[in-house]
Amino acid sequence: MLQLSFTWVWSKELEIAAVEIELINTKKTLICVCYRPPSVNINEWLCLFSSFLESSSSYESILICGDFNFPDLYWNSDFVFQSQDISSGSTDFRELISYFFLQQINIHPTRKNNILDLVFTRSPETVRNLECVPPTQSNLLSDHSLLFFDFGVHAKL
Repeated sequence: MLQLSFTWVWSKELEIAAVEIELINTKKTLICVCYRPPSVNINEWLCLFSSFLESSSSYESILICGDFNFPDLYWNSDFVFQSQDISSGSTDFRELISYFFLQQINIHPTRKNNILDLVFTRSPETVRNLECVPPTQSNLLSDHSLLFFDFGVHAKL
């Protein structure tokens, strides 16, 4: 049996759509899509996002992806680089991700040379076949490339 719950979270400062998946004999999985408008108050957003991450810590498997709008962070493999003029909000975001043991999987630029669209999980082996498709090939009105990937969770029988 499969149970799904859908939630749209919390305020105009924090846009998150989340689906909770529960299979028989397994712990719950959380899949989220986030957007951080660049114009929001970064401190308020970080506080709300931190609360969201705190509430998601009970899930065995978690996937958080979306446009986080931190162009001064350069992600590559298991670690993050930063530009010389990094904002304090970007530093705080990077530390928040680390504090909750999340790893960022996407290393493909999704808007110009920036990796704005991020894919976070605590279990990187659950994200496979990540592919980045330019907006000109997607037939969508967007200035961002699209990310396609497989996300796998295992049911205990």
